[in-house]
Amino acid sequence: MELMLDNYFRIVHGGETLLFEVGTYKQIKSMETEGFISINRYLSTLPIKSQNLIFEQYVKAFENIDNVDLLEYNMDDYIGRITQCVTRLYQLINFDHLRNWCVFEGNFQYPDDLQEVCTDASRRHTTYLRSDYTGLLWLATLLRLALPIWGGFNNTIRRHVHNKRKEQFAIFLIKDTPIETTPEYEKLYTLIKGHTETALAAPGSVLAGLATVEIPEWIMSQIVVRKLPTVDTLSKSSVIGQIYQTIRNTTKEAKQGGSFEGGNVRLRVEPDERNTGEDDNPSTLEVLRAKQKIADKTLVIIEKYCSSVSDICRSMDSSFPVEKYKNAYQIDLQEKLSRLTIRPFHLKICGLMIGNIFPANALFMVEDKATLIRTIIAAQAVLKHWGFIDLAHVLTARYGIPEHDVLGSMGHGQLDTETLELLNTIYPHWQSTGKTDRRGRNDNVGIRFANELAHELYGFDWRYSSPAYIYAPDKPTNSRVMTLPRDLRKQILKLVIKTQL
Repeated sequence: MELMLDNYFRIVHGGETLLFEVGTYKQIKSMETEGFISINRYLSTLPIKSQNLIFEQYVKAFENIDNVDLLEYNMDDYIGRITQCVTRLYQLINFDHLRNWCVFEGNFQYPDDLQEVCTDASRRHTTYLRSDYTGLLWLATLLRLALPIWGGFNNTIRRHVHNKRKEQFAIFLIKDTPIETTPEYEKLYTLIKGHTETALAAPGSVLAGLATVEIPEWIMSQIVVRKLPTVDTLSKSSVIGQIYQTIRNTTKEAKQGGSFEGGNVRLRVEPDERNTGEDDNPSTLEVLRAKQKIADKTLVIIEKYCSSVSDICRSMDSSFPVEKYKNAYQIDLQEKLSRLTIRPFHLKICGLMIGNIFPANALFMVEDKATLIRTIIAAQAVLKHWGFIDLAHVLTARYGIPEHDVLGSMGHGQLDTETLELLNTIYPHWQSTGKTDRRGRNDNVGIRFANELAHELYGFDWRYSSPAYIYAPDKPTNSRVMTLPRDLRKQILKLVIKTQL
């Protein structure tokens, strides 16, 4: 089996040829020199049976990448299928065998100024000695196997995501492989994180649409997907120097206010339900990041912790009068709501209220619907107790496609100084929405959350469908049209403040 680069990433094996799109990789000069020389030499040492199995995964990845119709309907499923191919591909590679090959057969070249020992113990975790450098070149060689798939994948999603976000999506294709747990990968991330945080220490260092805490992850994706697998391992040119240069360039862009807005891919939560537009769904990147960060054991704990409606209520409000809201704990209510189609707005509201116990985005990863229904019922009862009646109704109301444009009824209004100061105390970090490094009134994370959630809710027509105990005496009965109040954004902001202080 042989991998080549011309106008395509070309994989030839047993008389068959696969052509993956090259995309922006063709602009990288180092690919014109070494190309796939090292990895091809290694693949040639593998038994033909192993080569057949590896090629089979490339074929499956190619078929899924070529299936662009799947991308239009369910981005998460699309990425999941390709991720599965990449995972199986790397399961066929013996990492230790490749490490030994790199040491004894790799013919790697090393910069002349590499040290053999580190004299400063405090810098050992970010210092690359000769032995560490071999590991870095091993990682580069290993990642080169993913290049054809990344090239085709990035070419497919480029119309759907911001150009600077492609690598963030692409890096998720290796999330189920052992790569991210290897010492070589972890050392690289430690290096990137340390230097990035130092470079971004100045106030206002933030990319629009990308929080400061996310920038190390973004730079890691740039290096892992774009830079490292394309370096020339047969040259003495320092790979570490190239990594430092990438960090400098990207952090400089961050300080200059580069924008990540636009081209946001959205995830269909219910593929068989009607899609009301982008604001109906969380970004795929948000969901994928949550999957990566939230451990399986955390999800098990959440499902166990949320096994009782009354317990969830007490976790949201320790002084919640459990006896007063017995109607919320009835099993028949849970059975009735089992037919509810859970949308992102349900999880955002509930996540806000339970965020003092679990990460707010954890609910997006809970697959047990009964757990989510219990959480929604508990959130509704607590919202009623706190006086947020409109938001309480939203959690169980019926919704549909609006017959006319209802977004005009959305009233933002000016925030009073006290509310704004509270929000800036809760969320001292901010995300710039413009090209300047000057903070605007709407750059606060809490305000942006309220704006987006209100916009999402105003995008539906609503009908009451709440349990009887939720209704105030002057409210209409079920099945009547429900009109969202003009001050909905302010109500959401009040809820943000109440749950976060």
